[in-house]
Amino acid sequence: MSGAGSSSGRLRRRCGCLAAPVGHWISPGWIPSRAAMKQDEDSHNLLLPLTETILDAVVSKLLVKSIQDVIDDDGSVKDTASPELRRYRDQVQALESRLCQLMDKLIRNADNEASLSEVSIVNGRCCIKITGDKSSSFDGLLLSSGSDAGSMIEPIIAVPLNDELQGARALVVRAELEALSKLTDKILLELDNIQILMQETVTLDKVTARARYSIAYDGTLPDLYLPNIEHGIVNAAKDEPASTTSSAQLTKRPWKLFIPNAYHPLLLQQHQENLRRTKKDVASATAEIRRRRIYGQDIAEEDQLASELDFMKIRVSELERNHPIPVDFMIAEETTVLVITGPNTGGKTISLKTVGLASLMAKIGNWNNEVEILSLF
Repeated sequence: MSGAGSSSGRLRRRCGCLAAPVGHWISPGWIPSRAAMKQDEDSHNLLLPLTETILDAVVSKLLVKSIQDVIDDDGSVKDTASPELRRYRDQVQALESRLCQLMDKLIRNADNEASLSEVSIVNGRCCIKITGDKSSSFDGLLLSSGSDAGSMIEPIIAVPLNDELQGARALVVRAELEALSKLTDKILLELDNIQILMQETVTLDKVTARARYSIAYDGTLPDLYLPNIEHGIVNAAKDEPASTTSSAQLTKRPWKLFIPNAYHPLLLQQHQENLRRTKKDVASATAEIRRRRIYGQDIAEEDQLASELDFMKIRVSELERNHPIPVDFMIAEETTVLVITGPNTGGKTISLKTVGLASLMAKIGNWNNEVEILSLF
């Protein structure tokens, strides 16, 4: 991986549209790849497979409308799912309103208002919570009781309304299930297309994630070439030109592996995340000190916060100074064996891992360096 700004610009120019949310890819009338392909032939070649994936996607507008008519944005069933559902829900709302008015009236008319606290719900039934030691001034059914929680009394006069409310809620559940069952039947008719669309969406999501990662860490498109097998020896193909870059003098020589200024991606990511987090802490502490000075709060706490701020600034300087060290990998085409030697903790293992990750990331589309020539291992 490399931090070169030029590589980031090249990647953004070629794959800038990949940074859009996946949901936008299939939005009607918004196909970013069409505009991008007009830029140059490279963009056309890069984005053509994605364009074909998007344009080949089969989306049933009738099914989408059916789902939108039944399911709300939060996943609940809409009132418009069926006339029966709307009627039953209106009935539930009316019964709940009548029960609420009845309970309020009982509490207001009670002889000892101090003994009556509030309206409560027990197992879906509306009741009155009595917290005092005295008995209630109305007849009712004891639903639950406790020394701390008080007694839950369902007034006799509220029993018919509670029963009717329970029945109306059951009708609502049944109407919701019927609406969902009908919608399920429609979905089953389009199940094959839905599964294909899901696979295509996953593919676009993976491409988007890789492109965003490459942009975030200033990746670039490497030169990949398949080796020719001659007499059991792997030789680099010579008919494919190397990239024209700032390292033109080096790339004139045929390389089997050419990765200048390479970083281990995990080490680079960890360093940048730590630096970003520490800078955010510095900004927060600075804003807090400014706020305390404006409102004239405790000076002692401000001094302590200022001391912590100085420490965080030192930490930022250390992180900026102790940047991960890049490694240059340049293996000539005629080289068949490479021996890496050195002391313990000298970087041999991490160097090998960096080459392996660079090759793997290039193969899956996670571009990770400014100038690369990679063999496919």
